[in-house]
Amino acid sequence: MSGPLETVYDAEIAPLMSQIIDICKRAGIAVHVAFALDDDLGCTTHIPSGAETKAAAEWRRKYEPLARSVSRPGGVLMLTTRDAQGNVKSMEAILP
Repeated sequence: MSGPLETVYDAEIAPLMSQIIDICKRAGIAVHVAFALDDDLGCTTHIPSGAETKAAAEWRRKYEPLARSVSRPGGVLMLTTRDAQGNVKSMEAILP
């Protein structure tokens, strides 16, 4: 069941984030945005820069194989982490 902040995020912020992601990818702008929707729910978007930094290398090592295995060209992989009771703990948009 969606809470009020999740509903606002889905209806109003997510469409804007799609536009921001497209602009940043086109312009080569690195982005890391995190939203805290409540104490237990967040949404993070990460677009690494083209620079080979330690953080970028770690991100690629951790997420690129997963993103390649399940995403389609231009697609976004949504990674959701849940606790033992099934409650959403975090959500991440992973861009290939």
